Amino acid sequence: MKKELWFLTQDDELVDVYDDRDIATEERIYLKEDNPLDTIRLHSIGIAELSNYPDEYEFAQERGLLDE
Repeated sequence: MKKELWFLTQDDELVDVYDDRDIATEERIYLKEDNPLDTIRLHSIGIAELSNYPDEYEFAQERGLLDE
Protein backbone atom coordinates (compact mmCIF):
# COMPACT_ATOMS: atom_id res chain seq x y z
CA MET A 1 0.00 0.00 0.00
CA LYS A 2 1.18 3.53 -0.80
CA LYS A 3 2.42 5.59 2.15
CA GLU A 4 2.86 8.91 0.37
CA LEU A 5 2.23 10.65 -2.91
CA TRP A 6 4.53 13.06 -4.72
CA PHE A 7 3.00 16.20 -6.21
CA LEU A 8 4.60 18.21 -8.97
CA THR A 9 3.72 21.91 -9.21
CA GLN A 10 4.58 24.46 -11.86
CA ASP A 11 4.28 28.07 -10.69
CA ASP A 12 2.07 26.93 -7.77
CA GLU A 13 -0.33 24.96 -10.02
CA LEU A 14 -0.64 21.20 -9.58
CA VAL A 15 0.48 19.51 -12.78
CA ASP A 16 0.96 15.86 -11.83
CA VAL A 17 1.06 13.33 -9.02
CA TYR A 18 3.11 10.14 -8.59
CA ASP A 19 3.33 7.29 -6.14
CA ASP A 20 7.03 6.76 -6.91
CA ARG A 21 9.58 9.35 -5.80
CA ASP A 22 12.18 8.40 -8.42
CA ILE A 23 9.73 8.83 -11.30
CA ALA A 24 8.48 12.11 -9.83
CA THR A 25 12.05 13.40 -9.56
CA GLU A 26 12.78 12.48 -13.19
CA GLU A 27 9.60 14.20 -14.36
CA ARG A 28 10.54 17.32 -12.38
CA ILE A 29 13.89 17.43 -14.18
CA TYR A 30 12.23 17.08 -17.60
CA LEU A 31 9.66 19.75 -16.80
CA LYS A 32 12.37 22.14 -15.59
CA GLU A 33 14.40 21.56 -18.78
CA ASP A 34 11.33 22.39 -20.90
CA ASN A 35 10.38 25.41 -18.75
CA PRO A 36 13.59 26.87 -17.31
CA LEU A 37 12.00 30.14 -16.16
CA ASP A 38 9.13 28.48 -14.27
CA THR A 39 9.21 27.48 -10.62
CA ILE A 40 8.96 23.70 -10.51
CA ARG A 41 8.48 22.05 -7.12
CA LEU A 42 8.08 18.51 -5.90
CA HIS A 43 6.53 17.80 -2.51
CA SER A 44 5.20 14.74 -0.77
CA ILE A 45 2.13 14.23 1.35
CA GLY A 46 1.53 11.12 3.39
CA ILE A 47 -1.65 9.21 2.61
CA ALA A 48 -2.77 9.61 6.23
CA GLU A 49 -2.50 13.41 5.98
CA LEU A 50 -3.89 13.78 2.47
CA SER A 51 -7.41 14.56 3.67
CA ASN A 52 -5.98 17.81 5.15
CA TYR A 53 -5.12 18.96 1.62
CA PRO A 54 -8.39 19.02 -0.35
CA ASP A 55 -6.89 20.19 -3.66
CA GLU A 56 -4.19 17.53 -3.65
CA TYR A 57 -6.68 14.89 -2.48
CA GLU A 58 -9.06 15.65 -5.36
CA PHE A 59 -6.17 15.79 -7.84
CA ALA A 60 -4.89 12.37 -6.77
CA GLN A 61 -8.39 10.92 -6.80
CA GLU A 62 -9.03 12.20 -10.34
CA ARG A 63 -5.88 10.41 -11.49
CA GLY A 64 -6.87 7.13 -9.87
CA LEU A 65 -4.10 7.02 -7.27
CA LEU A 66 -6.50 6.66 -4.36
CA ASP A 67 -8.42 3.71 -5.79
CA GLU A 68 -8.32 0.73 -3.49
